[in-house]
Amino acid sequence: MKTKLLFLLFVCSVVVNSANGQNLTITAPETNNFITTTTVPNGTAAQTTLRAHFIIPASELQGIPTGTSIDELGVNIQAVGVGTASGTLQFYLENTSDVTNNKSENWVTAITPMTSVYNGPFAIPAAAGPADFAIASPFTYNGGGLYVAYEYIGSTFATTGSQYWVNTELAGSCKYSSTSTATPADSVNDISSSRPEIRFTFVNPFTNNLEVYEVESDFGVGNSFLTDDLEFTVEVTNIGTQPVNNVPVTLEFIGPVTYTATETVSSIASNSSQLVTF
Repeated sequence: MKTKLLFLLFVCSVVVNSANGQNLTITAPETNNFITTTTVPNGTAAQTTLRAHFIIPASELQGIPTGTSIDELGVNIQAVGVGTASGTLQFYLENTSDVTNNKSENWVTAITPMTSVYNGPFAIPAAAGPADFAIASPFTYNGGGLYVAYEYIGSTFATTGSQYWVNTELAGSCKYSSTSTATPADSVNDISSSRPEIRFTFVNPFTNNLEVYEVESDFGVGNSFLTDDLEFTVEVTNIGTQPVNNVPVTLEFIGPVTYTATETVSSIASNSSQLVTF
């Protein structure tokens, strides 16, 4: 019989990828461990120009409070290509109540109601990881879904393309086109399910906000543990702007054998972590 392990933290938490106390960054849509070089600026001459738009439904944006001003955007690169690549990037956002991508395949029609939040240089990083850029003026998120669109025109090119983390769970959600010339296509009539992870950064509105960042345990096999004398270590991170005190952390097993234990962390400073051992 399978044993399920639950970790309960008595503080509300948001899905967070990074935080520095004052700023908060979430990614949406979250990757389902797929990568692509197709619907993203990969840096090769074969993809000198790229136009794409896709939707992020409200269900994937619950970590961003309604009314938040987004100050910075970015993508997550899984692996870089061979050679230096750069160009110009224009990036668009639009609030929406849609849950599927209903935008036109005509590029001008698609972007007409959208807000251009960035129009400037974009160098594809030389190392894997986040690639962020500050936007010209804050974009206010209204609590629903978001349409995302971008146009990339390359000027220097890599030999092989960079790979980006994507989500592939929403069928037909991305419409795109790319060309090997400096003239972008008028229509984005290629359909894909590969939506790149977008990094949204905004001023941290949460004074009291914790997350369970990592859980480690002794070795097991299959759905069983090798011994009944186990040690579990839980890393609890304070991603709020203020320190927190007397934080109860509960470890609970549910299954053929039940177990519950609570440890109290005396204090966690903002942007700091504490290890809790059970």
